[in-house]
Amino acid sequence: MGKDIVKNIIIGLFTGKEENLQRIKKNCLFNFDMENDHYVVTIKKGSHFRMTIGNVSLGMSFTQAYRSARVTKNVWCLGVLSGLNEKMVSLNIQAEVPMNLQHISQILFDKNCWAFFTAFDAATNYGNYYIDVRVRVCLSGKLENIHFLAIPSYDSHTGEAMFSVIRSMLESLMGGQR
Repeated sequence: MGKDIVKNIIIGLFTGKEENLQRIKKNCLFNFDMENDHYVVTIKKGSHFRMTIGNVSLGMSFTQAYRSARVTKNVWCLGVLSGLNEKMVSLNIQAEVPMNLQHISQILFDKNCWAFFTAFDAATNYGNYYIDVRVRVCLSGKLENIHFLAIPSYDSHTGEAMFSVIRSMLESLMGGQR
């Protein structure tokens, strides 16, 4: 995965609170490969990862994804799903997000993509302020509307602070190109 995506978006934008940064460092999700100048994620339990991503992609919350996996394990006597817990569900999602961002970045750099449109919206959910980012791009003659990110904002809600967060995200995604 691109180092700007992991360093600036995942670790930078999503860890505005110190405890989040410490949790990511403690779990060592992303390892930097100095030889190839990018980050690598090692998935230790592929069945846990696939079950988590499959459930969350259906619209389940992290807790619902964990409970669904637990029910599946119990009904089908699948020992391979033993040990999956809510923390592992969260870590699996943290591993998937930068992979998806890398894929979106590659789509935007594709030679068949000559333009894209971004839309931003601010919202507050349970007292947490978010900047919602959508990307619209034409791929193979079809207009795609991608819900890109909901970026938590830990700063003030001024236009300048929002611009700073959005600029950092776009620069990381586009590899510094403007």
